[in-house]
Amino acid sequence: MAGLRKRSGVFYAVIRVNGKQKELSTGVPVEQKGRKAKDLKAEAEQKAALLERRAKGEISHSAALDALRSVEKINGGGGDMPTVREYLTNYRGQAKASTEKNRQRAIKYFLEYLGKGADVRLDALSRQTVIDFLPWALERVAVGTVKLYRAMLATAFNAAVDDELIPRSPMPRIVKMERMAETVNPEIKRDVVKRQPFSPDELSRIFHTFPQPWADMALASFALGGLRLGEVCCLRWENVDLKRDVVTVETTKTEKTLEQALPPLLKARLMARREMVEEAEPYIFPNMARRYQREDSSISSEFSALLRAAGIVRAMPETSLKGNRKKVSPLSFHSLRHSFCTLGRCDSGVVPDVMRSIVGHNSEQIERGYTTANLEHKRAAVDAVMACIPSPPVAE
Repeated sequence: MAGLRKRSGVFYAVIRVNGKQKELSTGVPVEQKGRKAKDLKAEAEQKAALLERRAKGEISHSAALDALRSVEKINGGGGDMPTVREYLTNYRGQAKASTEKNRQRAIKYFLEYLGKGADVRLDALSRQTVIDFLPWALERVAVGTVKLYRAMLATAFNAAVDDELIPRSPMPRIVKMERMAETVNPEIKRDVVKRQPFSPDELSRIFHTFPQPWADMALASFALGGLRLGEVCCLRWENVDLKRDVVTVETTKTEKTLEQALPPLLKARLMARREMVEEAEPYIFPNMARRYQREDSSISSEFSALLRAAGIVRAMPETSLKGNRKKVSPLSFHSLRHSFCTLGRCDSGVVPDVMRSIVGHNSEQIERGYTTANLEHKRAAVDAVMACIPSPPVAE
């Protein structure tokens, strides 16, 4: 018969299975305001007996969970097993905002796949159902997106295991997602597009002939180490130190704080822009910041349209790609990041450790741990890269 032990203010069931002693938390506090000690102990004894039966295989995990919840409800607590829809809709992790945003997208997509099947009990969700979701998703979105969805859902299901809602996660461990993708979607190889850098002449045209604010945004992205689109949109005046010629950047993907050297061309552009906006305006590109914050998906496509209009990118050909997969060009706003790295490493001879310090990449962490790139190192590197850009074309 299971015994009880008090530990950290909670009753633990002491169980012996196959000659080995185990201690399992009953979740019942030793003391609780408004409840008598004997009632708490009685509830703990009931739960300990159920935990012992589950440990010995006398009842299933699901049956034990139902019985444990019944005990809790009788004693004024607990609740019913949530449905898949209820659990996932209400689940909130502890990750950064961008990660939680991706998780909500994954949950929305998974619930769309399940349909009415999302209204079954969480512990009734089979692993096969989740396995079938993966090829369904691969027919509609890119491999990388499905990998992201799988990781986001796995975290939510693992939390349910930790909370003892389910005995194990229904999410399988898929090691070779690409192989599955090629099996269910013959077009999958056309989804993979390697980003390409802009040439120096193309960069010059973008910086000097594109309409505002795109010309300044592209220049800021490139000159500050290839900032991502959202990072550029949300640049704030408080992060610009015109006296020291420094810009402090908060990266969204890695959550790093980078101190970047401010090259003369970008400084002149920012000073001109500062004169055109209200003193109280916090953002350098206020309209873009607000569009990005309300999740305006047309921002990226707007820059792509400018690239096509300038003849830098050809119009994307019509294809028969299924589902929601996008026609991806090898040149986009993110190519500014590729351009900075390519010009820095291949054309300007910037030391790899200094380049990683500017761009904020996490690769070769040990090597970088033995190298400290100061602001002057960065300034020399940025000046070398900026020197590759031709002067603006002379008007005839």
